[in-house]
Amino acid sequence: MHLKSCKEKSRLMKGSILKSFDLLLEQSTKMVLLLALAAVVVIFFVKIARCFLFPKERRDTKGYKSGWFGKGPPPSDSESEDTSIRPFKINVPEEVISDLKIRLERTRFEDPVEDSKFRYGFNPKYLQTVIKYWRTEYDWREQESMLNQFPQYKTRIEGIDVHFVHVKPQMPSGRSLKIIPIMIIHGWPGSFVEFYKIIPLLTTARSNNDFVFEVVCPSIPGYGFSESPHQKGD
Repeated sequence: MHLKSCKEKSRLMKGSILKSFDLLLEQSTKMVLLLALAAVVVIFFVKIARCFLFPKERRDTKGYKSGWFGKGPPPSDSESEDTSIRPFKINVPEEVISDLKIRLERTRFEDPVEDSKFRYGFNPKYLQTVIKYWRTEYDWREQESMLNQFPQYKTRIEGIDVHFVHVKPQMPSGRSLKIIPIMIIHGWPGSFVEFYKIIPLLTTARSNNDFVFEVVCPSIPGYGFSESPHQKGD
């Protein structure tokens, strides 16, 4: 009888605990939902207040639906932006290379944390080896020649100079192939150089295909030889 009573009390206690836990969980869920709703309301009113308190932050793009990222205001209706396509060839002035080597030579190094390897960032001792290579062994002109192997151009888009590689396919004699234009764009971080190995594969006709690609590979604004935007984006 006593054992039965203990079991009954245990069952009731367990049920009470579970009920309390469910109630607590329900209250916690309601609290989270209320906090989330409050956060949404606060963000909404902050955005409205910002529009009224800081109206100058909203850039007027009336008449320029595609945007303007060049220096100063966009051209007026009577003016026209030069959007001609201009041939471009990489040719870094010698004084720029000399200046870089001087700055590399003047680099100051800190002693690394002992036995840290690369655990706390780039190891200063190994960095000295890399900088020495860049300063005394790296042949920029050789790389420059490699980069210039494909035709390159620049054009003006929404106020900034955009650099791009444009490679047309080599059409074999006696064959009629469909030319498919394709644009390949690098991401962050990256550059147009990433595609140099696949460009010949895309622009070379193959015996088992009736098509070949014409490749355009731009440098996104602020990367490679494309100009950086001078205006904020909307």
